[in-house]
Amino acid sequence: MRNRHFLYNTIASLFCQLIGIICGMLLPRLMISGFGSELYGTTVSIAEFLGYISLLEGGIGGVARAALYKPLSEHDTNTLNLVLASVRQFFKKIAFIFIGYTLILACSFKYIASNYSLSWTFTFCLVFVISLSNLAEYYMGISNSILLHADQRGYIIRLLQSGTTIFNILLTCILIYYNCNILSVKFSYCFLHIIRILILNEYVKKHYSIKEIPAQANYLKQKWDCLGQHIAYFLHSKTDFFVLTIFVTPLEVAVYSIYSYIMTSLVTLTGSFTAGSEAVFGNMLAQHETKRLMQFFDFIEFLIHFVVITIFTTGAIMIMPFIQLYTNTFTDAEYYRPIAAGLLLLAEGIYCLRQPYHQLTIAAGEFKSTKKAAFIEAGLNIILSCILVHKNGIIGVALATVTAMIYRTIYYILYLSQHIIKRKVCKFIKRWIVTLINVCTILLCFYYLPLQVQEIQNYLEWIKSAIIVFCFSAIITSIFSLIFYRKEWNQLIKKGNLNI
Repeated sequence: MRNRHFLYNTIASLFCQLIGIICGMLLPRLMISGFGSELYGTTVSIAEFLGYISLLEGGIGGVARAALYKPLSEHDTNTLNLVLASVRQFFKKIAFIFIGYTLILACSFKYIASNYSLSWTFTFCLVFVISLSNLAEYYMGISNSILLHADQRGYIIRLLQSGTTIFNILLTCILIYYNCNILSVKFSYCFLHIIRILILNEYVKKHYSIKEIPAQANYLKQKWDCLGQHIAYFLHSKTDFFVLTIFVTPLEVAVYSIYSYIMTSLVTLTGSFTAGSEAVFGNMLAQHETKRLMQFFDFIEFLIHFVVITIFTTGAIMIMPFIQLYTNTFTDAEYYRPIAAGLLLLAEGIYCLRQPYHQLTIAAGEFKSTKKAAFIEAGLNIILSCILVHKNGIIGVALATVTAMIYRTIYYILYLSQHIIKRKVCKFIKRWIVTLINVCTILLCFYYLPLQVQEIQNYLEWIKSAIIVFCFSAIITSIFSLIFYRKEWNQLIKKGNLNI
């Protein structure tokens, strides 16, 4: 059963992310072409500011998933309902707080982002329209998503998300073609998002014995211990946009949003290959399957390094030719930023490589012991971003992110080796050194090879070159895997069965 669900999650996540990447690349171009960089940058900033309310979640999603693994494995319906009742109560409170926060943001956004030239009335309406999808998620959707992820059925959510993404891009094209304003475009997305939530609700009602019972006070006791984990993730995804919105122009936000979306696409595409691994970790821990846990963790770590090396080296080589093609008609801002691109790739590559460490920590419910490191990472990120942004702009916030990432990755390695899987630190170090050498080998090879990626003239040439680069990166990485990780390589290629 775990094998099948892990496979379903991987395939569905990969499909969802591919759809998201394709549509996500089309959407900013449509928005910038139809409404201009400043208006697009405004919508990005508003969405990011609305996302700041997620800080109040306090990481309860991770705590709830950790609390659900055991009752799901034991078919304990009573405990399952108690956990979900606490989650629903918590997020309904956040929904009401979110309404007040939205009103404050709508009234004040014009003054917060003083560099923006749009009117107060327009930004007020835009904030409210964009907020509708967040409000629906808090009030109706999150508890069901947590349940399905914990039960290794995240593929249901991802398939629905893929459908929403496709319909959104089609509606956006139609609305822009008929010269509808940006408020109509954003409202159409909110409408589709609400439909997705309602479909998900019906699925959960049909497949689970969920009852509406009163929540017990302080049932999820570790939710405040998980706050540090949540703050670290929050600042990882929000700090850069916040700092740039406050200290630079909306044009810089628009530029950063393009690079940020590319990075997010690479991260989500990479994460597709380990989708559902946290739920597998949690199930194994709940059933005390220590040996299988170690074997599965070794495989997941191998897999994520293989995928990150292949995808991110391809991204490093092909990102600037893509930026040149993608922004060749944009004249209101300078989009060619190779140094910033390199730093962002490094930061997100490290983030992806450490994800199995984070997933295992969450699955084990190790929130209290690890919250200090999470707070330190968050502090490093925001303090360094505020210091470096003044002279270095986008490069400064990217450098701050890299520094914070490196610190917490080292912490994870030390913590896992001492408290959860008790694996020697030298094994972690070996894997990271091999990965570094692997990456340098690929980049040096392409530096001296005659493939002229900087002279690409159209998307078809770019796609052909990207396929060549990807295949070459995969071949080099496969050779390294055969040399250093023969056991995991055979498990992936020959056995075809993880036996989890």
